[in-house]
Amino acid sequence: MKVSEIITCPFCGQTFEYEFDVKVRNPIGKGTRRPIKKLTRNHIQLIDTIMRFAQFKTVREIRNELMKRGLKYQSRKGKRYWDYHTVEAVLSVLVYNGFVSMTKPNIEYYDFESGEFRAEPVPRYYV
Repeated sequence: MKVSEIITCPFCGQTFEYEFDVKVRNPIGKGTRRPIKKLTRNHIQLIDTIMRFAQFKTVREIRNELMKRGLKYQSRKGKRYWDYHTVEAVLSVLVYNGFVSMTKPNIEYYDFESGEFRAEPVPRYYV
């Protein structure tokens, strides 16, 4: 997305219009923006794992619980371990479809030092 800003030089008073690119993404929880027809094994594993917690949990805590229980992600390539981005993507789909709820972050931004999108406070998921 292109954003333009008008800047005035403090020395000569001349104004310049500066255009720059801003990295954007869908807000957390938008998912695929389409309803899912049926729950897959992956969806059921995530919902079951979240239901075992007594309090709200972050994506990292949910992933650690999946690894501790030895559950694997089923894909076309076969079974593999859940990684952070896969858990985040499946949770986003479940939030959009109303199976899981999450706390809303106040701010979402792109961290140029790490090259990742961040949210403050970190969203927590619950059923």
